[in-house]
Amino acid sequence: MKTSKFKKISCLIAILFAVIILAGCASTPTETGVPDVIPGQNESVIIVQRKKTMVGAAISMKIWIDEAEAASGMRSGQEVKLIIADGKHIIQAGSSAVDKGDSVTFFVTSEEITFFAEPQFGLLAAGFKLAETAKRSMR
Repeated sequence: MKTSKFKKISCLIAILFAVIILAGCASTPTETGVPDVIPGQNESVIIVQRKKTMVGAAISMKIWIDEAEAASGMRSGQEVKLIIADGKHIIQAGSSAVDKGDSVTFFVTSEEITFFAEPQFGLLAAGFKLAETAKRSMR
């Protein structure tokens, strides 16, 4: 009798775990592979590259610039290019507004900056650590 009860509980736990994992896979990924992004006058390009890894792969990533959501649905190994106004900005990456990760402050003047995003492990949500990896002038 105890064995069948244990099997039922084990089965329920397995089903619950599968539902949680599949729920993380339900969103539509961000469009990637934008070949060229041409900013206008007094604008810069921000590139965010998400690390390709199995850790946190089921969790989609969102990008916030100056507290406004700028991109969402990013999956493991994807990148997004954004055009922003020149000046001082704050960028964050996470799986939800609650888990935005650490903020990175940067200043741009007609430049292209690349950030690398690495997930900080979480079961259902994750913050992402951003590191600036490249910066070049577009003048």
